[in-house]
Amino acid sequence: MRIEDSFSEVLQSNQYCSDINWKNLLATEAADRVAQTTLKPSIQTARVPVFELTCNLLYDFEPNELLHFVAYAHLVRDLQHGVDITFTRRLRKGYFYQRAINCISPPTSTSTTNQIKAYCQLVLSSDYPNVELQALTILLDNELWVDAIHVMKQVFSQISPPLQCALFHRALIHFSKGDVLQTHLHQIWELLPDTFNVLDFVSVLKTIKTQEEDDVYVPVRRLSVNELTPYILQLLSQTHPHNKQKESQEI
Repeated sequence: MRIEDSFSEVLQSNQYCSDINWKNLLATEAADRVAQTTLKPSIQTARVPVFELTCNLLYDFEPNELLHFVAYAHLVRDLQHGVDITFTRRLRKGYFYQRAINCISPPTSTSTTNQIKAYCQLVLSSDYPNVELQALTILLDNELWVDAIHVMKQVFSQISPPLQCALFHRALIHFSKGDVLQTHLHQIWELLPDTFNVLDFVSVLKTIKTQEEDDVYVPVRRLSVNELTPYILQLLSQTHPHNKQKESQEI
């Protein structure tokens, strides 16, 4: 769900750099003349930086444009300082994404689908640890199953084996709880981590069984033994999809 830096050519044309006061827009503190502008001067207004204010407005009304705006902000900042910017002045890749995350509210039950996706996109682009697991959990909690699988496919080759197993385990649990595991198990299984073994799968099945017993008011269709057998046999033989690709390449 990441968005690549596809706006550099537009920015280098100075179309946006010349029309917008980016210095004030990217400032970490609100400008005095902005903070003091109000229809009722007697009312104390909050000193909200323009960047944070813009992020909140986009998140509320145009969430699909939020990540685009943050990407612009980072690119403009780099272009303003040029290629010779010193290391001490160079910003981390995720700096503006983290500023955006810190100023908006995490998704709730009243959030729109676009807001949830936008928040996850910011998380994935930030420098926070284990952002892949955090983004996946948000999507799973909000039952955005297709988007969750898309994120897993996108990040799996870029993360460590333990984190792969954590994502795989969490996906199996949530898809089962949402009563959609039988529909999506084949797609999830294509991402089977090399270090995920039959004991891990048994642990998942036990967790699923415990949740089903506790959640007596929600009937969940359990996967039958016949449906599970091929997956268990694959784990026992350790013929993971990744290993098959490696073997074919070696041959």
